[in-house]
Amino acid sequence: MKILVADRFDSFAVEALKQLGEVEVRSETSADELPAILADVRPTVLLVRSTKVNAKALAATDRLALVVRAGPSPDSVDVA
Repeated sequence: MKILVADRFDSFAVEALKQLGEVEVRSETSADELPAILADVRPTVLLVRSTKVNAKALAATDRLALVVRAGPSPDSVDVA
């Protein structure tokens, strides 16, 4: 499993994720940058906190199976 962390996360959490597979951290990714990063990294899991995940980002890769929004509100992920 390849995990893309597209926001700042505690190093403890990132180390825990490494037990699940390969982890790439791209802190402070903007919504405009995300599609290109997803196309380049081709993760199976995307983990965000505040980065907006729009339809263009979701369409940028065919490998993405799961988007995890770490926080109390899912409004940053385009589910339409």
